[in-house]
Amino acid sequence: MRFFENCSDSECVDMFLSEHDKDAFGEIFKRYFEDTYRFVYSRVGNKAWTEEIVSNAFYTLIKAVQSYDKQARLKTFIFGIAINKIKQFWYKKYLLREVQLNEDLIVLDTEDREREAQEHKLLKIISMILEKLPEKYKLVLTERFLYEKSIRETAQSLDLSEENVRVIQFRALKKAAEVGEKLL
Repeated sequence: MRFFENCSDSECVDMFLSEHDKDAFGEIFKRYFEDTYRFVYSRVGNKAWTEEIVSNAFYTLIKAVQSYDKQARLKTFIFGIAINKIKQFWYKKYLLREVQLNEDLIVLDTEDREREAQEHKLLKIISMILEKLPEKYKLVLTERFLYEKSIRETAQSLDLSEENVRVIQFRALKKAAEVGEKLL
């Protein structure tokens, strides 16, 4: 068994790709698992969902690592995969959800149905607006308004300065309003 603690990310990737060395991939996993877990958990807020998403992200990394550009940071590459897995998770959870319930157990009055329909419509509009925003804008708005984090918490979570979060939030809200006006 080799020791990889002193190898660079690109050296570990090369060893994994050229020699199919599981220990090299194990070192990559060890280096980035905790950060990836925290990153995903901050966006989904559920331990079981986070574990599923992170395991899927590292499984995808095994298949996609050959496309890693060694000039970029490996952590950024892994977070990019994680972001895609988070998007897929939320899409499946909220937009493609099929719930089969016994109709006899559901009692909804007209107000509840109308409110539910309005919330669903609003969720679709918000999703359409977010899809048209740059990734950085989406992340800040999600942290601030979906997860109700403070400027400071958002800055820490996204590894940005508080001032940068304020500027991005301002620009994101302005852009979201423009996109929303075009959609409506």
